[in-house]
Amino acid sequence: WYQRRVREHYYITNNLSAGMVYFQNPENALKRAKEFIEVNKKNDALDTLHEVLRMRRHRQYQHDLHEPIITLYLSLCVELKKGHAAKEGLYQYKILTQNTDINSLEKVIRRFVQTAENRAEEASKEAKSSKGDMADVEDLDMLYTPESLMLATVSGEDDQDRADRTVLTPWVKFLWEVYRHVLDILKNNNKVEKLYQDMAQLAFTFCIKYERKTEFRKLSDSVRNHLNLIIKHSHQTTSTRWRK
Repeated sequence: WYQRRVREHYYITNNLSAGMVYFQNPENALKRAKEFIEVNKKNDALDTLHEVLRMRRHRQYQHDLHEPIITLYLSLCVELKKGHAAKEGLYQYKILTQNTDINSLEKVIRRFVQTAENRAEEASKEAKSSKGDMADVEDLDMLYTPESLMLATVSGEDDQDRADRTVLTPWVKFLWEVYRHVLDILKNNNKVEKLYQDMAQLAFTFCIKYERKTEFRKLSDSVRNHLNLIIKHSHQTTSTRWRK
């Protein structure tokens, strides 16, 4: 046993930087991720958990093990503002749970969205104005363009305005990504139909709260496309039921 642990430690130590860490079981990966967090290596912790979620050998779902893994994983995604990583993790968790524990998927998603909303709300309170700072940002998906950087330079923006923009804008952008990714994960699935509706309402509320006209149009287009998918694939057993 001791020799096996020494070999495992040696393997991890020598292959971590190359992204080649593979764990025999998810328990070890979760433990290792927590160790990374303790020494403030959160990106390494995120990578470790991501490997576990995507590996086929760990596809046998265990509620008491996989839910803590995805919960910690999404918590790190919020803290590091890793929207695409969150989407990938949720996609893998959906594969694990959609036929075994759909309630866990719903709980995890609701907690994830609530955490992202809380961070954006905290940033709004810290900033001088939750709306004024966002008024000049036309498109959150194209946050920093040469034109916007030049405009900020010559517009006479004072230090307080610049600080407020730095605090608030990244969290609003991340929250927008969260809504968009979650809706994409949940689209056209009758097992999470109510959850999809709730997330769509939250996303539209977000657009109204932060006066996001561009994102409102994009959200409307996405929901319309999802509706077309429902109509197109209505014969599938997992498709959302189309009600005329």
